[in-house]
Amino acid sequence: MTPSATTLHMRQVCTLVGFAFVQAWQMIAYASPFFAPLGNPFVSGLAHPYSSYINVMIAVCAPLAILVKDRLPGEKAGLGFVSAAAILGTAILWSSRVASEISFPLFLIGACTMGFCDAFLLLSWVTLWSTIANGGVLKSICFSYVMAFALYHVFLLLPYEMQAFVVVALLPVSAFCLMFGGNELRRRFPLELQSAPLNAFQKKGSLVLAIAVLHLIFGLSQVFNQAAIGTNTLPNTVMTGLLILLTTMIILVQSDPEDSVSLLYRSVFLGIVVFVVLAVAPLAALSSVAFGFMRFAMFALDTLTILLAADYAFRMHKPAYRVFGVLFSISRLSSFAGFFATSYIASSRPNDNDVLICLLLFSLLAVVFLQIAVFSQDDLRSIFCIPKVAPAEQQDDSLRIASFARTFDLSARETEVFEYLIKGRSVPYLCEKLYISPNTGKRHVSNIYRKTCVYNKQSLLDLFDAFKRTDTQDD
Repeated sequence: MTPSATTLHMRQVCTLVGFAFVQAWQMIAYASPFFAPLGNPFVSGLAHPYSSYINVMIAVCAPLAILVKDRLPGEKAGLGFVSAAAILGTAILWSSRVASEISFPLFLIGACTMGFCDAFLLLSWVTLWSTIANGGVLKSICFSYVMAFALYHVFLLLPYEMQAFVVVALLPVSAFCLMFGGNELRRRFPLELQSAPLNAFQKKGSLVLAIAVLHLIFGLSQVFNQAAIGTNTLPNTVMTGLLILLTTMIILVQSDPEDSVSLLYRSVFLGIVVFVVLAVAPLAALSSVAFGFMRFAMFALDTLTILLAADYAFRMHKPAYRVFGVLFSISRLSSFAGFFATSYIASSRPNDNDVLICLLLFSLLAVVFLQIAVFSQDDLRSIFCIPKVAPAEQQDDSLRIASFARTFDLSARETEVFEYLIKGRSVPYLCEKLYISPNTGKRHVSNIYRKTCVYNKQSLLDLFDAFKRTDTQDD
C-alpha cells in the first residue's frame, strides 16, 4: 500500500526532529556543564570528570557501533535496545555526580554507554539522510541543526529539574523518530553513476587530512573559549544559531545543490578566519562572537562530512554509515587531541597568552594552506559533480521510467527498484545497492507486480517495452 502524502510529510518531520534531538544531546553533553564541568583537565587532574571526555567516548564507540550495525538485519534494528541503554547511561552519569568517591569510574561507564548510544543513533540517521529525497537532503540537515540549536537554547533557560527530564528524553525520542521515519523519503543516486569514472578517489587522503586538521583547530579554539568567556551560556551561543539560520535561508533559495555545497565549503574557512581575527583582537567583548563563528564553521564542516560520506559510500558500494563513522571518529579524536594538547600548554604557562595567540595565528596559516594546496573547492566540486555519461537514449529511458511510474502509481522507492529490475538486476543485487533488507526488496517487487498486474520479471519487461512503444507513438 502506497503511503498517503500526509503520512510522508509526517515521516519527514520525524526525520527532521529526530536528527535535531541527537545533535542537541551532543551539544548538552560536551558544550554545557550539565553532566560534567568544562575546563582544563590538567588543572584539577586527569582522573576527574570533564565534558570533553564524553566527546572522546562518542568517537571511540563509533567503530563499535559500526560493527554492531554490520551484524543487524536492517537499518532500524536495535533501536529499542539503544533507547533503554540511553536511559541507563543517563542514570549512571547522574550517579557519578552524587557518589563522589567513585565518581570518575562511574562517569567513564556512563560516558561510554551514552557514547555508544549517541554514535549508534547518529550512524543510523546518516544512513537515512544519505538516501533521503534528492537535493533536499542539505536543506533538511540545515533545518535539523537550526532546531538542535533552538532545543539547546531552550535547555539552557530551563530549571535543573526540567533539564534532567529533557536529557533523559532526547535520545529515546530520537530513536522513536528514526523508527517512524519513512523509507520512501530517499535520496536517489542516478544509475548512470555506476559506470562513472572514480577520479574523486584521488583526494581521499587529502580529504581526511583536511577534516582532521580543521577539527584539531576547533579543539584549540575550545581552550581559548573557556579561557576567554567560560561556560557556553545562552548569549555565547546565539551567534552560532543566527549564522546557521542565515545559511539555511540562503540554501533554501538556491536551486543548484552544488552552489549550496560550495557555500558550506566557504563557510568552513571563512568562519575559522573570522574566529582567529576576532580572537586575537584586544577587545574582550568580541570573544563570544569569535567562538560563534568557529562553531558555525564546525556546523558547515559536519554537514559537508555527511554529504561527502554519502557520495563516497555510493561510489565505493559501501554502507554510508561505515564511511561516515570513520570520518566521524577521526574528526572527534582530532578535536580532542587539539583540546588536550592546547590545555596542557595553557596549564604549563598559565599567565602567558602569547602562546595561545601564536597557536591561533599558526591555525590561520594552516587553514590557508589546506584551502590552497590540500583540498580546494575544485576538489569538492569533483566529488559532487554528476558525470554526464548517459547517452540520449538512456535519458529517454529515464523519462519513460518516470512516465511508467506515474501511470501505475509506483512510489519513489518502488520506482528505484523498478529501474534495477528492467536493467536485468537481481533482487539481492538491488537490495545491496539501495541498502535495504531482502524482505523489504521482495515486498517492493511484489507491490510493483501487483500494481502492474504481472507475475514475473519477464512479464514486467514485456509490459515496459510495450509501454515505451505506445509512449513513443503518442509523442
